Amino acid sequence: MIKRGSIISIILMVLTLSSGFALEQVTLEEVILEAKANNSNVLILDEQIKYSSWLTTETKAVAEDLMDDLFNAPSDQRYGLAQKVYIEPLRASFQSKNLNLEKISLLKQLESQATGAYFELLDSEEALLQAKYDVTVAQKDEAAKKLMFEMGRVAKIDYDKAVFTREQMERSLTAYERSIELSYIKLNEIMSRSPYDRYDLVKPALTVDLPVIEDIPEAVENYRLNSLEFIKQLEALDLAEEVYEITSNFSTDRSTRMQADRDREMESFKLDAAKRSADYEFRIEYNNLLNQYDTFLSAYGRYSISVKTYEIAKLKYDRGMITAVEFLKEASTHESIRRERQAALHSFNNAKTSFITKFEIYKD
Repeated sequence: MIKRGSIISIILMVLTLSSGFALEQVTLEEVILEAKANNSNVLILDEQIKYSSWLTTETKAVAEDLMDDLFNAPSDQRYGLAQKVYIEPLRASFQSKNLNLEKISLLKQLESQATGAYFELLDSEEALLQAKYDVTVAQKDEAAKKLMFEMGRVAKIDYDKAVFTREQMERSLTAYERSIELSYIKLNEIMSRSPYDRYDLVKPALTVDLPVIEDIPEAVENYRLNSLEFIKQLEALDLAEEVYEITSNFSTDRSTRMQADRDREMESFKLDAAKRSADYEFRIEYNNLLNQYDTFLSAYGRYSISVKTYEIAKLKYDRGMITAVEFLKEASTHESIRRERQAALHSFNNAKTSFITKFEIYKD
């Protein structure tokens, strides 16, 4: 004979039983490392960085060989030689630095994308489990309503509603299963795996602490001066200024000098725009993180209340004061609120990872 209190345990055990073979277990850290190691764009950038480094070395060697010729050449030939001696090495060095900055930026993007896809798959799996639980509750409710209808204790419409609810919930399972399939495809794409790969995600130990920022204006200024986009634009301005100086000293063509001056002014305007963009970007992302934090606290508050409601329902069920179906409904509501809290925790940690990764100070 099955005890009253064991009915929930049996249902949960059936819903969470794994298949007949063990899947590979994957942690969040492993997903991030795999995403960075196997990304084709990272591999392409590595090759471009190697070539750019070689090209910079070769360009500097050519410049050293032509240094003496520059000052001995006629005035109308000096600008052409100055380009090879000064400008081409500067541009080669700029391209090399720019590629390295692009790689750093790409690695940060991959970390954020991998984290988001990881939590998305976890949430999709949780949602399917909740849907299956709700189907079980609906089936029990339908069976109870059928019995009560046959005994004349409820109207036909009450039984029909129970049937309709059960059918609707069973049909919704397909959508939840497709959501898991899509989440796997997204995560596999980020890790450069086969779309058909399947594995068990290890739930990470998550926290709800906010990044320590003692002074917002100081943090904004610190990020603005150290953001990758700002550094890239600062390098571009430095290059434009050096090209302008070399052009002014060696070129006799007025239009060439004017073009170099316009290029310098344009890069200066872009640098100002990068400063403003970094300011807004930091503040928007930080406020988004605070919103996710508040959302989690609200979900946690609802869960705390739900725990007490569930405990009361369990006590009533153990004492025979409510039916198994009524208790299952309370248990389903409690489980749904618990999963909402878990999803809010995932969203917060995803936003926190994105924030920390994006605004980490770049060190050369």
